[in-house]
Amino acid sequence: MLSLREKKKIEKKKFKKIHPSLVQLWIYFNGSAFFEIINNRLSNEYFGFYTR
Repeated sequence: MLSLREKKKIEKKKFKKIHPSLVQLWIYFNGSAFFEIINNRLSNEYFGFYTR
């Protein structure tokens, strides 16, 4: 059996391994949504100018 302290160490290691990838995913999704909004605004202004 693992002691409680050893279990906590393992949990921390797991968390450290998972944590950066979660942050990267969060940034990736927020970034892509952010850029999509900008691209939509730009293309709407750009193409709206020509379609008028």
